[in-house]
Amino acid sequence: MDLAMYKQVFASLSKNEIAWLVTVVHTDGSTPGKIGMKMLVKESGELLGTIGGGTIEKLIIDKIITEKFVQGVLLSFDLGSDGVFIKTGMICGGQQEVFVEPLFTNRRLYIIGGGHCGQALAELMAKSNFMVTVIDERQEWITPEKHPYATTLVQAEFNDMANHIVFTPETFIVVMTHSHNLDEKVLQEFIDREYKYLGVIGSKTKAKTILQHLQKNNCQLQKLQKIFMPIGFDLGTQTPYEIAISIAAQILAVKNGKDHLVFNSNPLFGGESLG
Repeated sequence: MDLAMYKQVFASLSKNEIAWLVTVVHTDGSTPGKIGMKMLVKESGELLGTIGGGTIEKLIIDKIITEKFVQGVLLSFDLGSDGVFIKTGMICGGQQEVFVEPLFTNRRLYIIGGGHCGQALAELMAKSNFMVTVIDERQEWITPEKHPYATTLVQAEFNDMANHIVFTPETFIVVMTHSHNLDEKVLQEFIDREYKYLGVIGSKTKAKTILQHLQKNNCQLQKLQKIFMPIGFDLGTQTPYEIAISIAAQILAVKNGKDHLVFNSNPLFGGESLG
């Protein structure tokens, strides 16, 4: 057993890093790697361990960094055996297969705003197996010291934030900037995108005001109804951690399909008029 490698894997998982574990699972003929050899590939390009080195190892690393596999994949390589596997240009005469295992979840949460509630929410959701990205205009609010649990920290202007988000049917987004006006501008950038959950922090009065503005800007009612606003469950909470817990509970209810628990306090939910 490669105890050092497993310690590195555990450390990577504990930090919620983006990394892949590569294991040699089959060989035939002459190959540089032997069954059971392991290599850890981090998104940064840092490597730990080896699966034999040389051309085949470089090909695997390049393929991982380029394709960023989010599910386990079996890669088969031809080392000059005239087989049908991926050609390597090598002349060893054998074949080698490796299993590439992502060590991260593909469940993504983007927190727009790195303030006190954002810090608390990032910690809770990272510990709930989410990849957390925190985005803020203010560099001083997106430091590793303030967000030790975040996978990624991004400084960006509001009109560029969408370029740092991977919008999919499984994307979760929470908008909690330091400005009501900025929340509205960010929301307008996101509303036509694909997502699983889009929520905005604030009061019912704020929600009504922003939604009225968006309606006047011809945003479709159906899209406005999907927004969770005010965000979270109404627990009568005030502190950042209590607010973050109410938001995290709502996100997890949506993620787990617990529709009977998901109450959307959006004043447009159900088609209510804001006039």
